[in-house]
Amino acid sequence: MKDNADSKNAVDVLSTMSILKEFFSITEIELFVKIMNFQRYKENVKIISQGGAATSLMCLLTGEVRVISKDHQVGILRAGEIFG
Repeated sequence: MKDNADSKNAVDVLSTMSILKEFFSITEIELFVKIMNFQRYKENVKIISQGGAATSLMCLLTGEVRVISKDHQVGILRAGEIFG
């Protein structure tokens, strides 16, 4: 069962900081959050690899994600950004 704090934080971030706010109502974002699976990652853990099968849509709620290509950092994603 999801923690209510996780769900509330997800709705807050996605409805104020993500591109979703441009296309979805708060009610639609709340419905989306209800079906989300929350996952926490430790620092410096590879989440996905370039060229791998895109089987998930990731919504960054807290922290930062470094985007690495050929051993070089090419970007940083922050809360509210979506990738996958």
